[in-house]
Order: sequence, then C-alpha cells, then structure tokens
Amino acid sequence: MKTIWKETLSLSHEMQQLHIPTTAVVQHVAGQNGVVTLWFETDTGHAIAHSRRFRVIGTGWQVPEDGTYLGTAHLSGYVWHVYEVMS
Repeated sequence: MKTIWKETLSLSHEMQQLHIPTTAVVQHVAGQNGVVTLWFETDTGHAIAHSRRFRVIGTGWQVPEDGTYLGTAHLSGYVWHVYEVMS
C-alpha cells in the first residue's frame, strides 16, 4: 500500500541523514512549523529503510555537485533549497 510520510531537516549547511525507505520518492518540500519538511510517497508493504543524505542550502550558495534537486522551502523570509546527495 502506498502512503505519504514526512521528515524534517535542520537549517544547517551540514550533510544530514534520514533513515527512510528505499522506495521513498520525495513529492514535496516546504517550510512547516519553522523547519524544512519533506513529504515522500512510499510502498509501506515493501519498505526497507536505509540512510539517505540531504543538504539544505540557501539561495546563492554552491550547489552540491553530486546532488539532485528536490524542492524549495520558504521560512522566515529566507529561501532554502533541498538536494539529495548520492556520494
């Protein structure tokens, strides 16, 4: 069965890891309650969780070379961009 889940990321330039299913597909990124939030769809019947790496960067910052853009969140007058990093 497919379901939607969410996880949050800190406003930090450091690499962040989330333990989420391998089948997770990020569907939306936005600010919620002062934090960057990812909503992802996954098949809970076949979900094997593993660590996936993410970076939150501000506008004008260097984009991770090995990153895949996932979305943008607006928080407290700032704009933050989320990338999943593969290496």
